[in-house]
Amino acid sequence: MDNKFIIIIGIISIILVHHFYFKTDLGANIKFQTLTNMYIALCTFVTVYSIYLSNKISYANVINTELDSLNPLFQNITQDISSFFIANTNMNYYYDELFNGKINQDESIRHIILEQIITNNILTTIDSIINYIDSYKIAHGTNFQLKMMETKLKKLLEKLFKSPIFVENWNNFKNIFALEWTKIFIKINFNK
Repeated sequence: MDNKFIIIIGIISIILVHHFYFKTDLGANIKFQTLTNMYIALCTFVTVYSIYLSNKISYANVINTELDSLNPLFQNITQDISSFFIANTNMNYYYDELFNGKINQDESIRHIILEQIITNNILTTIDSIINYIDSYKIAHGTNFQLKMMETKLKKLLEKLFKSPIFVENWNNFKNIFALEWTKIFIKINFNK
């Protein structure tokens, strides 16, 4: 209903302007022509400004949508870790080392292949997150939400790098699978 009202008002305005401009002597009046030109300029300005605002709003929405796509990666990493350790209860020593700070003293109970599998899964996801963060910084610069994501990642990595087993597997991973950005990020932030 609102659009119909605006269209009707627009048509009536066009008819009135046409009538006064072409059918009367008012169209020849310099004051009326100046007023008409000012009205046209104002309409042009409002149109351009509305296009500018809609572009700014669309850009902000795109940026927020891009950053929101990082949240599933963080959720996936925690779900994957939980699922793995629930399915492999014989790996509780590694879970305790990663998240509770209890260093495994008994080397005989280690399951090296499973340690490598879960560590590689974690590091592959972290590799994707770091790649995404760095790509975002290049394209859009840094903002508060990105800094929060980076802080969240650093806290997770800080906890993980306290584990000697994780560090051992990181050293293997970085030589074979890690992206260059990930190596640089971890070198700068954790000296690993």
